[in-house]
Amino acid sequence: DAVGDAEFATYNVGTRTPPLVEENEALLREEVGLDADAGEPFNSEFNREVGKRVGRLTDTEVSFDRPDVQFTIDLADDSVDAKVNSTFVYGRYRKLKRDIPQTEWPCRECNGSGRQGADPCDHCGGSGYLYDDSVEEYTAPVVEDVMDGTEATFHGAGREDVDALMLGTGRPFVIEVEEPRRRRVDTDRLQSDINAFADGAVEVEGLRLATYDMVERVKEHDASKRYRAEVAFDADVDVDALADAL
Repeated sequence: DAVGDAEFATYNVGTRTPPLVEENEALLREEVGLDADAGEPFNSEFNREVGKRVGRLTDTEVSFDRPDVQFTIDLADDSVDAKVNSTFVYGRYRKLKRDIPQTEWPCRECNGSGRQGADPCDHCGGSGYLYDDSVEEYTAPVVEDVMDGTEATFHGAGREDVDALMLGTGRPFVIEVEEPRRRRVDTDRLQSDINAFADGAVEVEGLRLATYDMVERVKEHDASKRYRAEVAFDADVDVDALADAL
């Protein structure tokens, strides 16, 4: 009941033990002449035994690294708290139209509120943003909706200039979805959904489910860029003179 209908494949169980239980453990060891660290603490055994039952009931596996769900049992309150950890989707994007920032760009004049006092902000036209669209807005909401999460965050490997296209093999990115209710999604279909929603402004490819460490890998990625520009001259240019000038 604590996790509701959220999908998960891995879990871990932790326990908040009342201080009296810990004190009684220490007194018992002292009374029978055992070392303070002898035997297994109540906390550890309780976590293990409850964890076994959770695994059997949900057909999932325990994980001590970064589980999909972290259950915390409070024995004093007789309650269970479930923290649904984020899930991640990795891919590459190409930006096929200019004047689209990678992420939302709040207006600096109104701090994203869209207002200057009682009036709409003159700088952003009342939208709160300097640009109507972004790569983030074309991708993250679709992933959040499909995975039924509460919020989505876009992590990119560097960024290109707003007025530049992003072509070639594309730029790596990860979208982090908080508290997802769905984890097992068809990434091919998700990719098609994003591309349809972006309608030619942005294109993604290579979408796949990822892990938490992929965020750090993307942020540390060598995001060097190569620009291609078309230059127009108003008169004929001598090739040798141009080479010397460069």
